Formats: sequence, structure tokens, C-alpha cells
Amino acid sequence: MTDRYLDAKALAFEALTLSVDAREAFLAHRCGDDTALREEARWLIHAAETLTSEHLLTGWQPTIPDDTTPTLTAGEQISAASPGRYRVIRQIGEGGMG
Repeated sequence: MTDRYLDAKALAFEALTLSVDAREAFLAHRCGDDTALREEARWLIHAAETLTSEHLLTGWQPTIPDDTTPTLTAGEQISAASPGRYRVIRQIGEGGMG
């Protein structure tokens, strides 16, 4: 991360503690003539306001296999099948956590 990004991030976090009406004056005062820094801080403020925990959770959803998904049972050997878009070439190990 650059120092510039860290400066914009610090400004954005500080601005988020202010009322919406006070933010522009705060950014104008703190950024002065540095319009790029002001725009970066504005973008970070907008991102923080629009991003919710729901957005964070919808990025990845676990896939629960249904009855049509083939699964291996204990002792069953892996063949050179093609599960999904992958192809099993050979088994490189077995076992797991413990």
C-alpha cells in the first residue's frame, strides 16, 4: 500500500465519524488543493457506506451436494474420472487431518 492510499484511508475513516453535511468541508480543509487525495477519500467513504455485511457474505456461497453428485465412500479408489471441469490424473496421497 502506498502512503497516499493510507492517507486517503485515514481521512475517510475520520470523515465517516462526521455528519454527511460536514464531510465535504472536512475533506476540503484537510486535502487543500490535492484533488486526487480528496477523490480517493470520497471513493473510500462511498464504498464504506454502500458495503454491508450482506455483501461480504454473498461473495462466496458453499455448495451443498445434492443426490446427483457422485461421492466416494471409504476404501473406494479414485479413477481418472472428470469431476466437473477437472480431470483426476493420479492419486498423490491419502489421509487427512490427523
